[in-house]
Amino acid sequence: MPSPSQVERIKPPALRAGDSVGIVAPASYFKREDFEAGCAALREMGYKPVYEESIFDRDLYFAGSVDRRVRELENMFTRDDVKAILCARGGYGSNYLLLALDIGKI
Repeated sequence: MPSPSQVERIKPPALRAGDSVGIVAPASYFKREDFEAGCAALREMGYKPVYEESIFDRDLYFAGSVDRRVRELENMFTRDDVKAILCARGGYGSNYLLLALDIGKI
């Protein structure tokens, strides 16, 4: 594994008004009303929040199955229209995705 000094840093361009911001839920489920308030705040800042309807899935205390969460995250990385990715909620459940992620897509 390369040392941090050997890894080329990637600096994406700054977000602009009208850019799409992908929202994913890689860990715990969340309250829909909180999510909608966050989307409204993004819209007020000039961004277009995009997400998959399955983001509202629930499996015990997770935001759906590992497969659903992996697919959602990988899809956001491969979409040409998404300029940034935010997590609706992070946390412990994210570690379950590590072995299932296709790093080539990210």
